[in-house]
Amino acid sequence: MIDQSLPQARSSIASVQTYRKRGTTTRVELHNGRASIVEIEEIGESYDSIEEFRSRTVSTQSRSEANISERTMAALASANQFEASVPGSLVLERLVLLSGRADHSIVHEGRANEWTDSFERLHISLMHLDARERVEVEVGGNSLDRTDRETITTIASLLARIGREEVTAGELNLSLAPVVAAALWATLTPWILSGASKGPSALTLDQSIHPVLVRDGNGLMIAPKHLYDHDGGTLWSELPNVFRPSYRTKPVSMPFHIRAHPIQSVVHSHYEAHALLQRFIWTSEGLATRLLCKNPETDSVLAIALSMDPQRWLNSTVGIDPEATWFPNLAGTYGSKTVIRIAAGQWKG
Repeated sequence: MIDQSLPQARSSIASVQTYRKRGTTTRVELHNGRASIVEIEEIGESYDSIEEFRSRTVSTQSRSEANISERTMAALASANQFEASVPGSLVLERLVLLSGRADHSIVHEGRANEWTDSFERLHISLMHLDARERVEVEVGGNSLDRTDRETITTIASLLARIGREEVTAGELNLSLAPVVAAALWATLTPWILSGASKGPSALTLDQSIHPVLVRDGNGLMIAPKHLYDHDGGTLWSELPNVFRPSYRTKPVSMPFHIRAHPIQSVVHSHYEAHALLQRFIWTSEGLATRLLCKNPETDSVLAIALSMDPQRWLNSTVGIDPEATWFPNLAGTYGSKTVIRIAAGQWKG
């Protein structure tokens, strides 16, 4: 069994810590053709020590569709516009648009730390009924931008055209879109930090910085750090930052804004992988997935299944573009166009 646990922070929560969050969240959801809208204002707090963790909701107030803000109405209009743009061969099973703002405070060893952040995320699930293929994807960060929307639009247009193709190549050069590469790094990082990786490879992974999301779950500034270098060395035995998705959950030691160093490549790609048809899963043989792929020469779209030992995923990386897009995997992961070289027998079209 592969150990995917992360190294623990040495002193982030070594003594008593009181955390308090006051936030407003808007949730717009389209599910099987029906819309629901809710705005929630909530105050919550948690108490954390080595021996105990407990949390409580101080107050909560929700507003239904009759009393929502103009901003939420605009979000609903945006969701409806996307639903109308979905190709006819697809079913939009679910769309969830989340946005919000929160004020945080922590009292730790008599010192107070306060900060504010905001977020905007979009999660969709698309289904091609005839091909029985589904894609789920989540984008966003502190706000949704043009790149996020283009990612989803590209995936929808390709899923609508998925078919079958006879694939004859032995060794395969596969170009991963940023959303796929980000999911790969997020899946491999816990395994890397467990110390299981035995290099070398061409890959270097860092904890990087985000232009807006600059603090961790304790309000500490996130600083760039090497996670894994090309000699195969795991560079951290302890993680200095913690991820706190909610006041209801104990903070977890985790790297932030994982990013791979660029690798210059002139390798020709046989196929382009634009989305996950199956999330990366750990099996007895290693790490497996199914990908929504496009043949750039024929413009055809098909599914390709991959299964490789995790070390081989690292060693197969032969190209990484410098331009990267942030995705909300774990505590944030950057993805770039990434080329991997796959030996015959490790993939199936």
